[in-house]
Amino acid sequence: IREYDGYTVASTSMSKVGEPYSMDDLASGGEAFNALAAYLFGANDEKEVMEMTTPVTTTSTGEMRFYLRERDDNSSFPKPQVENDEVFNEKGAVNIQ
Repeated sequence: IREYDGYTVASTSMSKVGEPYSMDDLASGGEAFNALAAYLFGANDEKEVMEMTTPVTTTSTGEMRFYLRERDDNSSFPKPQVENDEVFNEKGAVNIQ
């Protein structure tokens, strides 16, 4: 049995809630990448700029993930900025998990 260290990801959906994800929808992938990049570049409640990370992954269910670097002081990551745009909150909202 392999043992892996835990990790934290910033993730977002590449499709609108209730709509199926299609691997052919390149625009949605770009929107998801931009939402996650914005979070790393300061679109969070602390306006903290974080380093870009690798890998960037996508899941078969249409979720894009950026893996976050461990914090030296083990503090929690800043909360993503919340947009007041209904469409943004369906597609593009960033979650930390």
